[in-house]
Amino acid sequence: MDFTKAVELVRRMGSEEEVERLECILEGRKPKTRFIEGLRRLQNTDGGFPLDMEKGKPSTLMDSAVVLLHLEDFNSLQIDIAEKIVDFFFARQNEDGSWNEDENILPYNPPPWMNPRDTRAKILSTAYTGFWLAKLGYPKDNRTKKACDFLINHRKENGAFEGFRHNTWIATSLFAMVYGKRCRVTREGLKFLAEIPDDQWIASQIAWLLWCLSSASFTKNNKFVKHFLNLLSKSQNPDGSFASEDGKELSVSATLEAIGVLKYLRAKLGWKRKRGDASPINPLHIEG
Repeated sequence: MDFTKAVELVRRMGSEEEVERLECILEGRKPKTRFIEGLRRLQNTDGGFPLDMEKGKPSTLMDSAVVLLHLEDFNSLQIDIAEKIVDFFFARQNEDGSWNEDENILPYNPPPWMNPRDTRAKILSTAYTGFWLAKLGYPKDNRTKKACDFLINHRKENGAFEGFRHNTWIATSLFAMVYGKRCRVTREGLKFLAEIPDDQWIASQIAWLLWCLSSASFTKNNKFVKHFLNLLSKSQNPDGSFASEDGKELSVSATLEAIGVLKYLRAKLGWKRKRGDASPINPLHIEG
C-alpha cells in the first residue's frame, strides 16, 4: 500500500476543506478558524445539522454524524458544536431506544438509507447514533444501552443485523464499546463480516468498518483488523485513490477516509518508520 501516493492525491484533487482535514490528520493540529466557524454558522438551533448541509433544511442524524466525523479529522470533538449534536441525538431518541430521521425530510427525496419510513434505515440510524454516543463518552448511559436493546431485536441467527451491510459493522462496534469486545454479539458479527467474499467489498466500506473497529479499541493484533487491513491494501488504485461506494466523484473523500483510519491505526498501534526512510509520512506496507 502506498500511503504517500494517497496523501498526494488528496492534496492534488481534494476540496479546500478536504485538504485541511488531511493536514490536520497528518499533523495532529487544529484547523484554521474559518472551518470551525463555518460549521457553527450552519448548525441548526436544535443542535443538528441540516439535510445535505444546506441552511434552512431540517436537521438529520446522518448529516450531524458526518459533521462529527469531520470534527474528529479536525481534532476538535471536544468543542461546543459536538456537545450540541449530542443534545440533539438524545432529544431525538424514540421511546423504544431507536432513532429515525424526521419525516420533514421526505419532501426533499432523501436517499434510501435516510428514509424515516424504512426499517433498514431505522436500524442504521439507531446503530450509528448509538455508536457516536458511545464513542463520545456515553457507552454506559442507559439511553445508549436502550439503543442496543432495540438493535438486538433486529439481529439474525448468523450474527448479521437486518438491512444494509453497514448496519452490522456499526452495530457490532457499538456493542463492543458498550458490552466489551468479547461479547457474543460482537464476535458473531465480526465472524459474519469476515466471511463475506473479498470481491463483494468496496474500499470505502472497508475503511469505514476499520474506523468503527478502531473506535472500539480493536488493535492490529485482532485477526479481523488484520483481515480487513489486508483487504484495504489490495483495494488501492494505481493512482493512490480508494473507490467510494457512492461513485467515482467521491473517490477523494473515500481516500481521505482510508488515510484517516490508517494514520490512526499506525499512531495508535505503534507502526514505525522504516530505517532509512526520511520522509515525514512513512508508507504503510501491508502485505497482501
